[in-house]
Amino acid sequence: MYSFEGEFRRRPQQSLGGASRKVAREELIHKAQRERLQREEKRRIIQSATIIQAFVRGSLSRQEEKRKFREEFDHIMKTKLNDQTSILSNPDVLYDQIGKLLHFYSEQQDSSRLITVNQIFLRDSHTISRLFILRFDGWLYKIQKLLLLNVKYLKNCVKPNSNISLSLRFIEVFTGFELYDNLKQNQVADNCSDNNVNLKQNFKPLEKIWDYLIRKGYYAVLRLVLDNNVPDSLLVSPRPPTPLAASLLDLFLRSLTLKSDKKPYFFQTLLQDCFTEELSQQITCFLLPALACKVDIITIDTILTAIYPDNLAFNFRATSSLLYTFIYLITKQAKSLSDQQCAEYLICVQFLLQSVPGWKTPSSNESESEDGEMIVENDTKVQIQEEIINMVNNIDHVNMILCILDK
Repeated sequence: MYSFEGEFRRRPQQSLGGASRKVAREELIHKAQRERLQREEKRRIIQSATIIQAFVRGSLSRQEEKRKFREEFDHIMKTKLNDQTSILSNPDVLYDQIGKLLHFYSEQQDSSRLITVNQIFLRDSHTISRLFILRFDGWLYKIQKLLLLNVKYLKNCVKPNSNISLSLRFIEVFTGFELYDNLKQNQVADNCSDNNVNLKQNFKPLEKIWDYLIRKGYYAVLRLVLDNNVPDSLLVSPRPPTPLAASLLDLFLRSLTLKSDKKPYFFQTLLQDCFTEELSQQITCFLLPALACKVDIITIDTILTAIYPDNLAFNFRATSSLLYTFIYLITKQAKSLSDQQCAEYLICVQFLLQSVPGWKTPSSNESESEDGEMIVENDTKVQIQEEIINMVNNIDHVNMILCILDK
């Protein structure tokens, strides 16, 4: 019934190549090593191909998922979230759609969608603040992300015909003290339990927001907007030359007006991001004089704490521009320095001078190129040097130093 055509035992393997020759031990070892390397190379090729294929499949899958999210986002924004009443009746829908926007956002494809969200939030800012109470931590996270997207969108100011007013307005409104003060009052009024009392004590949303934005390069973007959107033909004055300059000054100062332990870090980052590179006309003629007039916000202790060498929490890249900024801010308040502050000031100046390259006054031969053209780069450095020397020779500055030397 059953047939078996195989063999019960394995036949011996017989080599028909003739008599076997004796192979040296080293040759066998090298042959085995070559075969091992070949197998390892094949495994590496297969593993690399698997990783590449997995990445491509994952990328295509994510793109398809984001495409579906975009279509859903556009549909819901047009149908369910088109007015204030629909937002109040669908708070969870808005919450979910903002989360999806943060997931699929791409500056090249979704700038118009970000503008739509900005318009909804600015139109119904009081409604949005009421939704905070329902999911405070979740909404705070989403506001931080939306603010960061708008800060990044401000980089479009270097492009012609770019409209950044809506993003600036969004940052102004959702970093404003009034919005979060009203939110705090509503939260305390609606909740009186012990847990909410602790929440009241730890209620520092603005501190978290500013810390997040500043770590992501907030000040550098503001300087970019200032240099590209405010005219450079300015007279030295603390008064804003344009309404946009006034808005930017307010945004520069907002984080420094907080009563927070992180204020020194905020001011250090401002100096590092805006005043270490070559100073533009907008900086020297407007922003720096305006900051120097805010003696109630940028106090002497704030300036000295930011620069003092013993403060190892921040690594400054000292430049002649930073030295100029430091002396300019201190000189405006030179008459009110105490003896201790004068001593700390001299230590800070010594620290900055050690990190600044040696100054050389260019000769007539060095200041001209081979074609007889003036070298503008040297002129800028020489101008900063002259300004620093003039400030140091100021009568109030000299009296301050002589006073401390006498004591």
